[in-house]
Amino acid sequence: PAAERMFGRAASDAIGRPLVDLMPLRSRAIHAQHLQSFARSNARARAMAPGFDITGLRADGSEFPIETTISHTIVDGKPQLTAVLRDVTERRRAEAELRQMNSQLRELSASLQDVREQERTRISRELHDEWLDPERPGDADLVSEVQHASAEISEAMTAGGERGEAVLF
Repeated sequence: PAAERMFGRAASDAIGRPLVDLMPLRSRAIHAQHLQSFARSNARARAMAPGFDITGLRADGSEFPIETTISHTIVDGKPQLTAVLRDVTERRRAEAELRQMNSQLRELSASLQDVREQERTRISRELHDEWLDPERPGDADLVSEVQHASAEISEAMTAGGERGEAVLF
């Protein structure tokens, strides 16, 4: 029943037919090579074509991503290959959504960093322009300290943002 839903075919239409009938034409030759390679190996089981996208073919001609695990057994003295297929459409959709969210989060973090820098500059300017007078005795040292502290805060925020850390002051 699960395979019937996945491929849109009755079990009777698939039983006894080559597995490649459930794959698009462009994938069949490479699949045959992987099968032959596995059959010649001493491996008992493995994922088919690790690192490659495998595509299933539904009866209506639509394609969907699958993962395949194949095992090698001996039945009545004859080698038998068994494949387990999983439709990974939903997982791939969730992965793509997660990548998009991560990208948006990185953009938001960069924007936040810009806002922090602008706010730091505004506060520093207000402190300097409204409260401190470099010409007034004692203020010149304070102006220098504020500028130095401002630079340290900016560096810490930049370094923390690059590492994906939240930097609070």
